[in-house]
Amino acid sequence: MDEELQQLAQAIQKCQQSYQKTKLLDVMIRELQNANCLYYDHKLVPDYLRGCYDEIRAEAQQKLFYWLAQNIDNYDSTRATLRTWLNNKLRFLMLDVIKVFRENIKEEVPIFSLEDLDRQEIQSAKASESNLFLSEQIIQVIQEDSEIIFQTTHIRKKPQANFQFICLQRYQGYSWQELSNNLNVLIPTLSNFYQRRLKEFAPLIQKYLQE
Repeated sequence: MDEELQQLAQAIQKCQQSYQKTKLLDVMIRELQNANCLYYDHKLVPDYLRGCYDEIRAEAQQKLFYWLAQNIDNYDSTRATLRTWLNNKLRFLMLDVIKVFRENIKEEVPIFSLEDLDRQEIQSAKASESNLFLSEQIIQVIQEDSEIIFQTTHIRKKPQANFQFICLQRYQGYSWQELSNNLNVLIPTLSNFYQRRLKEFAPLIQKYLQE
């Protein structure tokens, strides 16, 4: 793979036509994505931002590929492989992205997921007759919302960005980026709201499960 990337880099650097150069860059980017040779150091991400890891990774990748397109002519194959060159840059870009996420979250709060709720908050809860997993039981409680509290707790001036909707969307596999695009709310704001409310509602959810 390193040799193929080196050859691609040399071809791009020699290319005189911008159209052809862009085409080759697209090929290189696809190769980098398919080969899974970029190293996204998850240890750089603070614990309270680990729920945003996929979004941090995606943004860092986007910045890396933009940087690659602007700087490919500066690459020197005698000093490092293309993979090493890119991974060194990627580390700094991830730190930059993390910094932005940290600045958008005013207070560091621990990530509190549905899985954490399963393990820590409702270990003593009774299993339902249908033998649903606890995570499914929690979702059932949030969806039923007998006191209409989960759907009326929302981000300020964004009633559609309510706790029930966000929770159900996350359970169904939607990423923070997809939610951010759909709700027009920044990812850190969404994540911070979700973690705070999930922790706040933990005792109430536990009470419902024990009834």
